[in-house]
Amino acid sequence: MLERYEPNVRLTFVRNPNYFVPGLPYADGVEVTVDEDPSSRLAAWIAGKYDFAPEYGQCVRRLDLDVAKGRKPNLKTQDFTVLFSGVTMMKLDREPFKDVRVRRALAQSMNWKDVLETNAWSQGHGVPNPAVPAALKEWAIPINQLTPEGRRLYEQNIPEAKRLLAQAGLSHRTQGPGRGDARLEPGLRRPAAGRHAQLEGRRDRHRAAAARSSAPSCRA
Repeated sequence: MLERYEPNVRLTFVRNPNYFVPGLPYADGVEVTVDEDPSSRLAAWIAGKYDFAPEYGQCVRRLDLDVAKGRKPNLKTQDFTVLFSGVTMMKLDREPFKDVRVRRALAQSMNWKDVLETNAWSQGHGVPNPAVPAALKEWAIPINQLTPEGRRLYEQNIPEAKRLLAQAGLSHRTQGPGRGDARLEPGLRRPAAGRHAQLEGRRDRHRAAAARSSAPSCRA
């Protein structure tokens, strides 16, 4: 249960004595420290300030792994598959997203292959998601089984994206109601660092770090 919140500093949680599963939760409390500096978070974890690794998902970035192993010789790591995806959402009651041509232009401006190759969450092994995440194989429709019109939306086509924007009365560089602007040009990349996971627990007050970040920068 949340006991105390200090904005941009820490969150303190205490054990719920009336939890519906007898004997749980195991921890008497959890204290989460907000730290925006990756180097500071890593140093604090190595020094024993945190019980869990300091990055998103209680993991260690791959670029910090050698340092972590050097300071924690008994550190064990494990790669695992996560159901993770990046999503672009548009409010259809706002301009210019009311126009389906604008939405299709945005879709066709993306190069998902570049995203997979440069995003350490996937390290080149992910797949583009249809409406239902591709990892949910029993429900997801593979992109190659979509209609020709549907498949085209997953293929980068800058000339077609610019043509659709021109039809909608917009230039290839346009400002929307979201954060920043978007330029429909090829070769856009989003680099990311990697990480491994190392978790350990005990029955007392756990300490963890939280990074205030707009997007994950690591891979579990």
